[in-house]
Amino acid sequence: MYSLLSYVATDGKICNALAVGDDAFDLAQAAKTLGKDIPWRGNIDIIHGWDGARGSLGAIAEAAAAGKLSGANLGPVSGLTLRAPLLYPNTLFMAGSNYGAHTKEMAGGGYDKSKRKPYFFIKLARQGVIGPGEAIRLPHASKQVDWEIELAAVIGTPARNVKAKDALKHIAAYTICHDVSLRDIGHREDWPQWSRDWIMHKSCDTGAPMGPWIVTADEVDPENLSLRCWVNGELRQD
Repeated sequence: MYSLLSYVATDGKICNALAVGDDAFDLAQAAKTLGKDIPWRGNIDIIHGWDGARGSLGAIAEAAAAGKLSGANLGPVSGLTLRAPLLYPNTLFMAGSNYGAHTKEMAGGGYDKSKRKPYFFIKLARQGVIGPGEAIRLPHASKQVDWEIELAAVIGTPARNVKAKDALKHIAAYTICHDVSLRDIGHREDWPQWSRDWIMHKSCDTGAPMGPWIVTADEVDPENLSLRCWVNGELRQD
């Protein structure tokens, strides 16, 4: 078992590592030690070439667990300064109101689950994605900045027109993403024919904290997970 992460090196550069157990191993140094010619520079490249990268990652993880990568060992993950594991996704596709209780709350008495299909919007990635521990810059124009913890599915195999029964085959890994939302900016009474501004509502700078790492799909059962979100030490979502 391993996970992928990004960390800040001593020279200030953001590098990539494989976490095995409690320790992290620099990917570039580990590949060099094993004599592997890797075609990827970062975790995004790994995900884009997921089918070809898995074998190399597995070999690195096995060597790390066997104590053969001491030169690449960065020490405990807890001692590293982490950044978002994916810098940067091409697109963040977000499923709106994907919790049944939340949907029912918003819809009031008109909620009929049998007639609902997923509702998606896009969240801009490059200016939004930040890593664990980085500060969310609260927009001065909003007085109601909300929290929304999300399970993020990392698509590893390019696909189109995928059948529902085959969808999970294209997921390389999972991570956590926070969908920061500006509730009081989303509703547009001045544009009643459209009613909601999804760009202003969802795509503020630093509005997509992610991580701390990504875990391969074969280690995750997405149907049996618990997600919790604390705001200033107070549990707000469970």
